[in-house]
Amino acid sequence: MIITITNTGSPAKFCRATILTKRKDNLRIFFGKFLSKIKFPAILREFKYEDLITGQTIEIKPHILYTIITINSRDYYFYRINGKFDGTGYNCKCN
Repeated sequence: MIITITNTGSPAKFCRATILTKRKDNLRIFFGKFLSKIKFPAILREFKYEDLITGQTIEIKPHILYTIITINSRDYYFYRINGKFDGTGYNCKCN
């Protein structure tokens, strides 16, 4: 499933930004729209976030064939090249 965001919500448009900042922001928006149009896969880096309020942990782990998103030990597998969802798994961390 592809989620398209129509509202760019550019920070440069809502504050007193310099002309250079606005141009950079517009270039990023144009480039992002172009990549979305040609269906170029997103590039994700390894990432881990622990929410102190809810106690949930979210991880993103790019591997050779898949990008794995882990939410509280539940793994969600996406093909790395085309981004299609492949399935789920359970990350059992035994002591």
